[in-house]
Amino acid sequence: GATKDIFLFLKTSYLVGLRSYYIEIPANRKLEVDEIREYTGGSATNVAATFRAFGKKVLVISRIGKADNGKFVKADLERRGIEYKFSYTKVTPFTVVITTEGEMSLLVYRGPQENWNADDIRFTGKARLVYIGPMPASDIEVTKKAIEIGKKNNAIIVWNPGSSEIDMRINELRGLISNVDVICMN
Repeated sequence: GATKDIFLFLKTSYLVGLRSYYIEIPANRKLEVDEIREYTGGSATNVAATFRAFGKKVLVISRIGKADNGKFVKADLERRGIEYKFSYTKVTPFTVVITTEGEMSLLVYRGPQENWNADDIRFTGKARLVYIGPMPASDIEVTKKAIEIGKKNNAIIVWNPGSSEIDMRINELRGLISNVDVICMN
């Protein structure tokens, strides 16, 4: 997808404790943030930015909101020379990343995301590679449509299923997996 990511950099001295598995932040206190950075994130935009940095022509098909976070995502993609086709939803998902000493915790807000519809995938061009990022299992028809587009283009199909897709029964996934060239698990 396409998200806005906000990174908050904190000094360790503000924290109650820093352990290998968690960052403790004291309650009922104001903590000074040393630095804030804003980026575009999400699987679709991150992959597109990487390919674009290598000089490849890319297109992002995703959903965003029309408010400020959605405008931020569009402006960043335009700055990078990345084409996009968005359908619109109520809000653009965002992530707050709290980081200190190289450790980080992510607070993810997906918003009231309506289910995708396979009709949201509008692509009539030519593609050599189709990357499909994580989506809710309820949107499996969108994944099927993206795979179909890849097959029609004789494209390499890369699928990075999300946890809800992985949780589906293998019988439900077998037909999809057999049409995918590369599966990424992260």
